[in-house]
Amino acid sequence: MNILKLLFGALLAALASFTWGYLSWEVLGWHTNNTFGFKDETEIREALANNLQAGHGTYMLPHLGELPSFLPPDEKAAKQAAVKQARDDGPFLYATIRPGKKPFNMNQALGLSFTRSFLACLILGGILSGFALPYAKKVFFCAAMGLFAGLAADVPDWIWFELRGSDLFVAIADHLLEWTAAGCVLAVFVGLPMNHRHED
Repeated sequence: MNILKLLFGALLAALASFTWGYLSWEVLGWHTNNTFGFKDETEIREALANNLQAGHGTYMLPHLGELPSFLPPDEKAAKQAAVKQARDDGPFLYATIRPGKKPFNMNQALGLSFTRSFLACLILGGILSGFALPYAKKVFFCAAMGLFAGLAADVPDWIWFELRGSDLFVAIADHLLEWTAAGCVLAVFVGLPMNHRHED
């Protein structure tokens, strides 16, 4: 494996991934088109601030929580049935909530985003470096990894937490297009020569 070529290829592929992220979020707008606000944000903020029990974290409404072990079976069943009915009736909420102040640092977020892209490209590049594949197949592999990311990370939110179908489509398409773009760059730099033969 040529480490320098891998690092350089991963760096350029990360630029492609990072650029796609900008286009996806800032130009296409298909992520922000699928997010909504509340009718009275002041009222919702006050209600959240007065009811958050665990600080910054993931919250669900309705929420069953951990039932005390000493509860009789019929009481446990009744509480479980009540939460199920409340979820069925709605509204249902699954969200990350931060109660206190935390100024957003755009430069830090951009730096972390690029680092994430670079590390992901290093992993993909490291895998591809062990195979002798034509350019198109290397790109296809990267695209398949994007599809895998969507199936592994986004579909569970649709199954368990009621992510809308349109949001699921956008999320999976975003992964697929991002890693196809990164793969078009990465495939130039990594991989064994096509005439390479593994030695036993």
